[in-house]
Amino acid sequence: MCPNPQGPWGSGVGEESAGIRGRSEVRLYEAIDRVIKGDRPPLPEPSEVQPPLPEAERLMELTRSCWVQDQRRRPPMSKVRG
Repeated sequence: MCPNPQGPWGSGVGEESAGIRGRSEVRLYEAIDRVIKGDRPPLPEPSEVQPPLPEAERLMELTRSCWVQDQRRRPPMSKVRG
């Protein structure tokens, strides 16, 4: 269970939060733990992206494909850069 009400995906993940280094480290470790367990931060629906971005749907799909647990199933960097 995550002690942060916003979850590890809340503001301050991996950052110094309000100048309290220990708190940001806890959030970072919470995020790492959740990623290892297969959890990922929520992505907006492409239609919710503001300002509207024609490539939003493609970017969300690319992001999800990069988050696949099995690294052999992730896209090659040539696709990410393209």
